[in-house]
Amino acid sequence: MRKAGGIDSTFLALETHDHPLHVMAVLILDATTVPGGYSFEGLMDFAADRLGGIPPFRKKLVPVPFGVGRPRWVDVEVDLNDHLHRVIFDGGGLPELARFVADLEPVPLDRDRPLWSMYAVEGLDHDTVAVVAKVHHALMDGVGGMQFMASMFSLTPTPEPVVLIGDDEERTPPPWERLLRAVPEIATAPLRVARALVSSTRAVRHVRDEFGADETLALPASAPHMRWNDPLGPGRAIAFASLPLHDVKVVGRAAGATVNDVVLGVLGGAARSYLEARGELPDRALVAAVPVSVRGPNEDVNEVANAVSLMFTSLGTNIADPLARIEAVHSSAHGAKHLQGAIGPDAFLQWLETPSPFVIAAAARLYVGLHLASRTPAIMNLLVSNVPGPPVTLFFGGARLLALYPLGPIYDGVGLNITVVSSADTIGFGFVTCPDLISDVDDLAAAVTDEFTKLRRAVETAGTGEPVY
Repeated sequence: MRKAGGIDSTFLALETHDHPLHVMAVLILDATTVPGGYSFEGLMDFAADRLGGIPPFRKKLVPVPFGVGRPRWVDVEVDLNDHLHRVIFDGGGLPELARFVADLEPVPLDRDRPLWSMYAVEGLDHDTVAVVAKVHHALMDGVGGMQFMASMFSLTPTPEPVVLIGDDEERTPPPWERLLRAVPEIATAPLRVARALVSSTRAVRHVRDEFGADETLALPASAPHMRWNDPLGPGRAIAFASLPLHDVKVVGRAAGATVNDVVLGVLGGAARSYLEARGELPDRALVAAVPVSVRGPNEDVNEVANAVSLMFTSLGTNIADPLARIEAVHSSAHGAKHLQGAIGPDAFLQWLETPSPFVIAAAARLYVGLHLASRTPAIMNLLVSNVPGPPVTLFFGGARLLALYPLGPIYDGVGLNITVVSSADTIGFGFVTCPDLISDVDDLAAAVTDEFTKLRRAVETAGTGEPVY
């Protein structure tokens, strides 16, 4: 039995029925490459074979009574019939798939079972099959997700033998035993608060010094309040976009920017054009919260599911010129990374080790129930997560991976999540929002391609350098 980490248990405690905190991935697969032909039964056999290589998929949540301590995980046997489901379309492409995923997104995972599910969507156009995976955020962050997903992929249509690393089935301890095991955690809470205060005091000094020396840093308090920073409704809206990875690298090198800078700059341009067309463009730049991995080089993803902090960066939405926006985003992101390094991960992580899940859950219910998101200043306008994926062609159960679209959670106050993952030669963008806040998220996603075209033309016109490829 393993105790959930601080961030892991926070995700569990913050979750409400209307605010599920899982992550999703949409895999578009070429079914024609499967040896012997694709079948759902074959996919079930493949999943059963690979399941032992992904320990989180075997973990069941065991809460501590009254929420006085962080929950535990126990290893259990998994019945695939509870987790892997078959859906048959009568034709359709990405728009139809996005609507299906939007219906799945707001449905919480069953906490009486391991917190994941998969849907095989058949009958799509062009002999493609989609696999829609849903995994609770308490089980993995973006970096961990890439590592765990790697256990499901192979480099050829014929999967290599998998190394089984799952544990034997564990006994679920009774409530009294769970409560007893939580006693040391309860007793050491004052010490953890003291440590968090020391780290926070040190962090405040660093923040004061950094902001005094660099005025380009994005302050969370400077974020304008947008309509998607209001409380969520019950529904969800999903949209997808993609860019050629090679072209993004070429443009980035020519502009003296990283791939991440280009992604953030293009998203800033897309948001600008979307808002400007609706007369909603604020004078101040939108502020994106960007998860940053703080996982140590030897830290086991099976022991610590989430090891992330947040940095805040400007998206340059107040800048019309694409190249100038990239420069502003690059400067802001560089400063945010420097600030993140100066503060260190402890200031954020140690506070998450301090409160009991009961306190966090009560605060979440109060925040959501009183609709405080509409009554408080926006700390951030949206979440943007960018995770580099495998740079090679991959196969899932023998089917070639054509595209991968990641999807992150949203919450009151942060009603827009854009998650980005590269795979082989493509960068996939997954947009998640609430239709009560953004009814036309497809237009925002479509603007990604248009804004990248503008940036590429601006780079070519400026002649800022000769890319080396």
